Amino acid sequence: MSVLLIALACSDPTPCYGTVCVGGTSAATTATTAAATTSGTNPFWDVPAPADPSRAADESIALALDALNAGMPNAFDLRNTYRDFMIVSETMCPTRENKNAETWTGVWNSDCETSDGYHFYGTAIYDEMSSKDGASLAVAMVASFELTDPDNQTFIGGGGFSLERSVIDGVTNIHSSIGGTYSYPPAAGWLGDGIEASLFTVGETTSDSTLVEFDGGVGYDTVDIYLTDVWIDSAVCGGAIQGAINIRDPTGYWLTLEFSDCSGCARLLWNAEDRGEVCPDGGFNAALHTLLDRLEGETIAQ
Repeated sequence: MSVLLIALACSDPTPCYGTVCVGGTSAATTATTAAATTSGTNPFWDVPAPADPSRAADESIALALDALNAGMPNAFDLRNTYRDFMIVSETMCPTRENKNAETWTGVWNSDCETSDGYHFYGTAIYDEMSSKDGASLAVAMVASFELTDPDNQTFIGGGGFSLERSVIDGVTNIHSSIGGTYSYPPAAGWLGDGIEASLFTVGETTSDSTLVEFDGGVGYDTVDIYLTDVWIDSAVCGGAIQGAINIRDPTGYWLTLEFSDCSGCARLLWNAEDRGEVCPDGGFNAALHTLLDRLEGETIAQ
């Protein structure tokens, strides 16, 4: 009987597993397609293209530049916001792995409220270290939490981030990653708005040279931005960004800005079509240089 059922499930003689046929069509799909064809409708989801792609591109670039005015996700903003909650914690709230710890770093897992009205829910592993002059440092977190302040504003953190910066013989090496979902409405900039991210930065700088690459994406409230092999090389175009910045337009298509010369302009690709040259106002370049400046030089306050 089971052999007969499997055979009947597919419309052609291809290998089947239950009602799924490898290389064939399931009976359910065949029936749905036939019914839709009979009724004159398209059984497959079709994303309509904008009537004016150039206008859609202009709107998307404007949204991206506006979002970048809030800054790009970085370990410092997350670390400092998290620290502000942890320094008001109490002995038993949140519950720490090391109950005798004299620092706010470490491991905790709780659902509790302090006498001052701070609510800790979730878990986190966080650690950091820094050289005496602050030039070299390492911070890292893996977490899933909701931290609520007495004003009922919640810091949401789900994912992980890390930053390693070392200075050896005048060369600053940078390795940074941030992934997950983060928001805290009272915070300034990107964290106040809330983001989703999977962003990586790696490279090195000296007093007179820079070579750093950015890869990955950031989902802002209004627009998604994805960086593909975007790099800053002080020996090329005075450090102007090179590479591809992708932006999802309101209809769901991705448009791509390809920066490959010193003009500050880029080739615009939309739906795999070359739409000519566009010249943003420098906001993309400024946003990445601002992020690099922080990763290169900012220190962590204890």
